[in-house]
Amino acid sequence: MESKLGLIKGIIFDLDGVLIDSFSAWHKLLNFALKNYGKKILNKKEFEKFWGQGMEKDIEILLPEITLKELQNFYEENFEKFSRYIKVFGDTKNVLQKLKEKNFKIAIASNSAPRILSFCIKKAKIEKFVDYYLGASDSIRGKPEPDILFKILDFLNLKAEEVFFVGDSPYDIEAGKRANIKTIGVGIKGDFQISKLSDIFFVLT
Repeated sequence: MESKLGLIKGIIFDLDGVLIDSFSAWHKLLNFALKNYGKKILNKKEFEKFWGQGMEKDIEILLPEITLKELQNFYEENFEKFSRYIKVFGDTKNVLQKLKEKNFKIAIASNSAPRILSFCIKKAKIEKFVDYYLGASDSIRGKPEPDILFKILDFLNLKAEEVFFVGDSPYDIEAGKRANIKTIGVGIKGDFQISKLSDIFFVLT
């Protein structure tokens, strides 16, 4: 699709907080992990400071005594217990469908572990719109590192200047910056800022 910003061929989305509301699910999962390892659980306000930071930071700040692989396994094995708290934002499917109709390639870049990311995409029933998705793991660094974005670009065979990255956290915006990808912040400052997902078309036209 030709836009005023040049030839944009793909849109990469963060998942949590952009396409789905999983805040409560992750709050409960993290507290379940903290309790399991004998740590103090977090109230909602305390959890907000850690929301979206990725597994590496969870370990660095909250669970330094375990390995990244151990935490990944714990999250993947227990996430479904709290999946009933996941909600799909009202404009998600409509936006993705319109983008596909306009022949954009669509990908998802998440700090969630691979099995959790796959589960959430299927639960949200958006897999038919997504060309590729990739999560963080013990072998792929999460955002704000740009590794996930680089791998997505390679898979889609697109250049950084041919995509936008849509995110809602400082980790997303920083990852986009490090990958030289223009960012669209949902409720947060990026190269462009929108208040809701459907406003993306104001940026693209």
